[in-house]
Amino acid sequence: MKKAEKLVNKYLKELAYIEPSEYMGKKVVKDLMLRKMKKYPSKFFKLTTVLLEKVKNEKEKFDLGQILNIYSGIDLPLWQVLFYAKFKFSPYQMYEIMEGFKNGLTIEQIKFYANTKFRGPQMSEIRYGFQQGLSIEEVKTYADPRIHCKEMEKVRLKLLRSRIEDILKLSFDVRQREEIMEGLIGGLPLELIRLYAKPEFSPEQMSQIRMILKRLPLTQLQHLTKLELSPKELEHKILELKNSKSVAKEVSLSL
Repeated sequence: MKKAEKLVNKYLKELAYIEPSEYMGKKVVKDLMLRKMKKYPSKFFKLTTVLLEKVKNEKEKFDLGQILNIYSGIDLPLWQVLFYAKFKFSPYQMYEIMEGFKNGLTIEQIKFYANTKFRGPQMSEIRYGFQQGLSIEEVKTYADPRIHCKEMEKVRLKLLRSRIEDILKLSFDVRQREEIMEGLIGGLPLELIRLYAKPEFSPEQMSQIRMILKRLPLTQLQHLTKLELSPKELEHKILELKNSKSVAKEVSLSL
């Protein structure tokens, strides 16, 4: 076994509770940690040192899902990773906080939903609202832990509908409208929905573009919203992003 693998195995043993039945999960986490250690060696060891100290002081360990999300966010500033690298957050909750940082939400917005009173799917609805341009006051109208996430979604979509009336007035068929609604439901920022919500695109083209846009952090896509592109040029740019090395890695981690 290589030195790096031995080191990661040692860290995993010290950081996480691992059941014998979690062999495959352990392999996924170990492979991720090895990749991150190779790409961000200094930050990897700084983060791991802090986590080991945390485990020692609080006499608690993380589960594999938590470790996966902690090291998945290592490309973020260290303080942001440590913001959500807490035992109290479930893997789902950690993921939602990490995605908030990756998609450029403010610390005020993230603090608003980074609360264990919200379940993971409820955090999603709050994060989607912020990503789609809703104010904190608007999000407050549905950000209640007593409200089911599906009810939250209904309120969020109602708040957003008035902002896309100009799009919905265009001549779309049923399947094209479904693709627009899928973007809204999935939390895609409105400026990105506007990129593909054009009658010239077939439903298949819309779906392909939407899926690529959804899997990438907004920070990697904002430049597209500032370009004046024809539908053909936009499709070409999106496919370029999909096939680029850095994007391929981001997409694989988000699946």
